[in-house]
Amino acid sequence: MPFPDIDIRISNLPIAFVITPARKLEIRKIKLIQSKFFVMRPWGVFEIEPSKGIAYGKQVCYFYDARNAKPIDVNILKDLEDFTTSNRLHHVKRSDVKHASKLRQIMAKLPLHEALEKLKIVSGDNQAKIQETINETTTAFQKLESENKKVPELEGGYYLLESLSKAGLVSEHEKTELDHKLTNGLLNFGDLVEELQKLETISIQTPISLSVERFLEDFHTYSPSEVDGFIDRAERLGKKIASLSSPTVKQWIPASIIFALLVGGAIAFMVVMQTDISNLGINIPGFTPPQTTEPITNVIETTEPELPPDQPKTPPIDPQETVEETEVVKVWDPELEKWVDP
Repeated sequence: MPFPDIDIRISNLPIAFVITPARKLEIRKIKLIQSKFFVMRPWGVFEIEPSKGIAYGKQVCYFYDARNAKPIDVNILKDLEDFTTSNRLHHVKRSDVKHASKLRQIMAKLPLHEALEKLKIVSGDNQAKIQETINETTTAFQKLESENKKVPELEGGYYLLESLSKAGLVSEHEKTELDHKLTNGLLNFGDLVEELQKLETISIQTPISLSVERFLEDFHTYSPSEVDGFIDRAERLGKKIASLSSPTVKQWIPASIIFALLVGGAIAFMVVMQTDISNLGINIPGFTPPQTTEPITNVIETTEPELPPDQPKTPPIDPQETVEETEVVKVWDPELEKWVDP
């Protein structure tokens, strides 16, 4: 296949070089989704990282293994090749990376030969502890089996790995990998024990660089085909990815409104308590209006004497006038039939 130099140069999109499982090279233009992801059929969803891109003219090129969603840092490949060659490794296992990383840390204080000897001693002690845990677990399972309480192999494997993980004898990556093999039927309990008995076997002779270690840790972080299958299922359901995300707990009423309602309610209650509502005809459940008591005064009814019909009316007294003379009250004389002085 001729190299598409002109098409790459005139393209306005980034370029992806993909190594397929059939060991073929595919060259694709990248149509970004939310400036970070893109889809390549039939391999799935992939992710870009600007720090791992290589400029080719005006375009940025990324290199991928179709089995891994993140781009390959081509600058690390030479260091990775040197690591595998110097340690004569045809297949890099997680235990190799773990031991090479420990060796690099020990070499900060010791030369290579002494650091390697110390690593073997530490690994031997860890392997002895792993074997002790295996023996205790298998003995407990045999005892349960004798009591007709046989533990299924899958559950027994999970229990053994959990015990080793809590004791710090296996890393989280190792536990996840072995759990995956158990779940998918790639290992039974006996195979798991054999894997654990070789877990601390030293196969490396030189340390691994920090950049290569990080690259191997990031490699195969998630499967592109699994993510692509998830998107296909979402599309068949007629839903967008955003609609499938977990909802956030929302506060429907702002805190300021809640505070205002509380303060207003308290003020209204105090006003109601100080108001006489007994005459309003309002019946509030659980509220009895205060009883008001009025002073009781003795009312004495008095009757004025009946006056004769022809008695002249007393003229009104001007309050501004002051009379210092003594007023003479006349009396009625029945014989004379008139008013006379006494």
